[in-house]
Amino acid sequence: VEPGTPQGFSNIREARKKAIQQGFQILAPCPHQLACPMEQTRAWCHVRTRFERPQFQRTMKEATLNYEDEPFCYLIVHRGSSSAAPRLVDHPQKRKGHVHLSLCQPDGTLKKIVVSKKEKDRYSRAKELAWGDLL
Repeated sequence: VEPGTPQGFSNIREARKKAIQQGFQILAPCPHQLACPMEQTRAWCHVRTRFERPQFQRTMKEATLNYEDEPFCYLIVHRGSSSAAPRLVDHPQKRKGHVHLSLCQPDGTLKKIVVSKKEKDRYSRAKELAWGDLL
């Protein structure tokens, strides 16, 4: 686990490369063993988690909100095989009648898809997805 910054992502990418060289399978966040497609973009792979601030922390930071969103990068590896599925690499953009999803694909590419309300089952599942989930 590293901070959700470009430098933290760089550290995770290096650890990922070394793990693959040593024969480990990537379980998360990547759905593949190929080169990271985000290396070619200005974005970096990270997720955010919300946690509640204790009163003393709110006082020390002079914060008005009782929560904080903390970004982090992570890597989970193991020995053995893994099944790949696309993973969300950003918050789903929920609009009226459709949901925009940004995915990291098992073939090592980034893909954006739109799930329409007309696709009832897919749409109801897409509305429930969160950043970092498998599709």
